[in-house]
Amino acid sequence: MGRISSVGRGTTETTQAGMEVTLLDDFETTDGWKAFASDGAKAKVGVRAGISGQSVCLDYELGHTHGYALISKELPMDLPANFEFVFFLRQDTPQANMEFKLIDPDGNTFMKKIYSLGSPNRWKKMVVRKDDILWAWGPARDAPLKQIRRTEFVVTGASRRGRICIDRLMLRPLPAGGPHRRSEREPWAGYVPRWLSEEQAYWTIVGAPEDENEAIICEDGTIEPLKRGFSVLPLLHMNGRVVSRNDARLAQSLEDGHLPVPAVDWRYGHVAMRIQLYAHGKAGESSAYAKYSIRNEGTRKVSGNLLLLVQPYQVYPPWQGGGGFSPIQRISYDDGVVKVNGRRSIWLLSAPDDFRAYTEDQGPGTGVQTFDTAGEPFAHTRAEDADGFAAGLIRYHFDLRPNESQDFYVVFPLHDREPDMDVTTAPSEVARRYEERLRETIEYWQQQVNRVGIRMPEQAILDTFKANIAYNLITRDGPALQPGSRSYDKAWMRDGSIAAVAMLQVGQTQVAMDFARWYAGYQRESGEVPPIIDTKAQNPLWEEDEKGLVEYDSQGEFVWLIAQCYDYTRDRSFLEEMFPHVIKALQFTQYLRRQRLTPEYRDAPPEKRVFYGILPPSTSHEGYDMKHSYWDDFWALKGWEEARRMAEILGRTDLLPWIDKEYADFRKCVYDSISLVSKIKKIDCIPGCAELGDIDPTSTAASIVYCDQLANMPREQLNNTFDYFYEKLKSRLEPDAEYRFTPYETRSISAYIRLGRKERALQLLRFILACRRPPGWNHLAEVVHSDERFPTYIGDMPHTWVGAEFII
Repeated sequence: MGRISSVGRGTTETTQAGMEVTLLDDFETTDGWKAFASDGAKAKVGVRAGISGQSVCLDYELGHTHGYALISKELPMDLPANFEFVFFLRQDTPQANMEFKLIDPDGNTFMKKIYSLGSPNRWKKMVVRKDDILWAWGPARDAPLKQIRRTEFVVTGASRRGRICIDRLMLRPLPAGGPHRRSEREPWAGYVPRWLSEEQAYWTIVGAPEDENEAIICEDGTIEPLKRGFSVLPLLHMNGRVVSRNDARLAQSLEDGHLPVPAVDWRYGHVAMRIQLYAHGKAGESSAYAKYSIRNEGTRKVSGNLLLLVQPYQVYPPWQGGGGFSPIQRISYDDGVVKVNGRRSIWLLSAPDDFRAYTEDQGPGTGVQTFDTAGEPFAHTRAEDADGFAAGLIRYHFDLRPNESQDFYVVFPLHDREPDMDVTTAPSEVARRYEERLRETIEYWQQQVNRVGIRMPEQAILDTFKANIAYNLITRDGPALQPGSRSYDKAWMRDGSIAAVAMLQVGQTQVAMDFARWYAGYQRESGEVPPIIDTKAQNPLWEEDEKGLVEYDSQGEFVWLIAQCYDYTRDRSFLEEMFPHVIKALQFTQYLRRQRLTPEYRDAPPEKRVFYGILPPSTSHEGYDMKHSYWDDFWALKGWEEARRMAEILGRTDLLPWIDKEYADFRKCVYDSISLVSKIKKIDCIPGCAELGDIDPTSTAASIVYCDQLANMPREQLNNTFDYFYEKLKSRLEPDAEYRFTPYETRSISAYIRLGRKERALQLLRFILACRRPPGWNHLAEVVHSDERFPTYIGDMPHTWVGAEFII
C-alpha cells in the first residue's frame, strides 16, 4: 500500500492494489467538530499534538451518571460496496469504552463499539471494517450503509473523566467479500480472554449456598475468582511452543451432568488437561478450589510446563457493562501466596517451579510472548505498574510417562478468611482434603437438586432442569433470590417471584418463603412493592429513589408468590402473616388504576381511550420505556384473583365485594383496551402495549402460563399471536439463519402446551436446548446470538430467571 502520511485532508491516493484511500480529516484543527454531552456530563473539544501534526481531543467528565460525551462532525460521503475506516486513537486512561458512529441522511445510526485497552497516552491504530458496523437505531432497521452524513466519536462509562484524541481518519475501499473480522487473529489472541479479540466467551459459576461471592470459570478454563477482579488463564508449554485454547480441542462438563462442579478439558496431541473448580465453605467464609490435572495419553514420555497467567483482565467482557480491564497495580509472590493489589488472593497448594512478575505495558500477552524456561527461577517475584498492567506467570513443570498424570492444586479465597492449607502442607494431605471437600460438595448438591423425583427419556432435558436448580441456589445471597452473579447481582420481584415458584416446585419451599418474607420487609408504606432491591447499595431502593425507576408488575407478582407459597406448603400461619402485605399491594394497584379512570380517558378519542382503566405507563416490560404494557395489567389481574382466594381461605369474606368489584371492572377495561387497540392498529394478534399495538408473544405467554388468562383471551387473536411466533422460530431453524433473541421464550413452551400445540412446544424446547453455551454446562444466558462469537451483551451466565422458567 502507498504511504498516506503526505495526503492532505479530503484528498486520495492509490494503493498498490489499485484502490484509492481517502483522508477524511487530518485533525489539524477543530473545524466542524462539535462537542455534546448527556445530562449531568461535560464535553469539550480541543487540539493537541497528534501522531503527525495535531489531533482533535475530547475532554469529558461523566460524573456519576451513566451518560456519554461525544464529538461530531458533518462528513457527507458515499461509501463503496466494501470498506474499512482507519484512524489513530490515544487515551489517557487504561480503558476507553467508545462508539464509532455513522449517521445516514435518513437518520439511521450505525455503530461500532470499541473497547480500547492499553497503556495510556500511546497512539494506537484502529481499524473498523464494514462488517463490524451494525445498525443501532433509526427509521429503517434494514437500511443499507451506503451514504453517511455525520460521523461521531462517543465515550461511554469506562471512566468518569478523561481525554481521548483522534488523528487521521481515513476511508479505505476493500475488495468485495473481503476478510471477515475474525479471520485474522493477533499472535497473542490465545493468551488473554477472548474479549480482547472482540470475541464472545461463555462462563459458569461456582459458589456456596447463600454466599454473596461467586467465582466464574470460562469455557477455556480461565478463572475469575471475584466479581470485577483479575483472572487466571491456563496455557501449556511443550516442545518450545506455547499451547493456548486456540491450539487445543476443548470440552466442558458438570459433575454427574448437572451438579455445580464444572470442568474444562483440553486435548492437544496425546496430552490431556482437565481444570476442575468448586466452591466449599460457609457463606462469608468460602473458597474456590481448583485442580489442574495433566495426563499423558500417548505411548512416549512427555515433558512440559503448565503456565497460569495472573492478568489484569476479567473473564467478564466490557460490553457487559463494568467488565473488561481490572487493574493490577501491584503483584507479588512469597511462600506459595500470590498477592494482588496487596490482598492474599491466590494460594498455591502445589509448590510452583517458578513465578515471574511482569507488566503488560507493551500490550496483551507480553509475558507469554517473551517466555522461555531459561533464567533463574523466582528472580522477579514483584511488579508494579501505576496504570494497572502488572501481571504474573506461575509455572509448573511436568514429566509424564505413558498413562501417568500429575495434579496441581490452587485455592482462591472468596473472602478474607485464609485457607487451612498452604504450600507447606504435604502433597498427599492436600490431595486428600481436596477430594474430601469435593465429595462433601457433591453430596450437598445431590441433596438439593433431587428433592423431587422426575423421570424422562432425554438426559439433556433432565440435566438442564437439575443444573438450574443449583444455579438458582448459588446466585441466592442470603434470602435474596437474584438472577445472576455479575450483571444482575441484586433482587427483582419479577425475576425472584418466578425463581421462588420454581424452587417451590422442586421442594425448596423454605427458600421461596424466606424470599417472600424478606421482600415484604421492603414494601413501602403506600403498599408499593419495589421492583428492585440492591442490598449492596447504601440505599437498597436507590433505583427508584434516585433513578426514578417505574415498574408496576411487582404488585401482582408479589401477591401471586404469596399464594403459591401457601399452595405448596399449606402453612396457614405464613398466609396470615403475609396477608396484610397482600392487601396493601392491592390498594396500591387500585391507586394506580384511578389515574386512568378519569373522564380525561373515558371520554377521550379512541387513541387515548385505550388507556382508560388500565395501569399507568412503566418500564416493567424490558422492551419498552414508559409504555402502557399489558404485561403489568395481566399480573395485576392475577394479583386480584389470588387475593380473593386467600381472603376466602382466611375467612375474610368482608373483603370479597371490594375484590370482586375491582377485579371485574379492571378485567373489562383491560380487554376493552386490547379490543380497541386491535381495531385502531388493524392487527389480528394480542398487542403487547396500548401505545404500539405491537406483537409480543413472549410477554403474552406470561398472561396464560402464569396469570391464567387463557379463558378470557380472544382465542383467534391468541392463536394468531403464537402462529406469528412459530414463523419466527422456523426462520431461525433455516441454514445460516441470523438472529438474536432472549430465552425468556422458554415460557412459550408451556403456552403451546396450553394451546394444545405440543409439537410446536417440542420444537421450541429443542431449539432452546441447542442454545446452551457451552452445552455441557446446561445453562442459558439472557440473550443468544446466532453467531456464538459475536461480541454482544448476553446478561448473566447462567441467567437464573431464564433457568427458573425452564424449570417451571
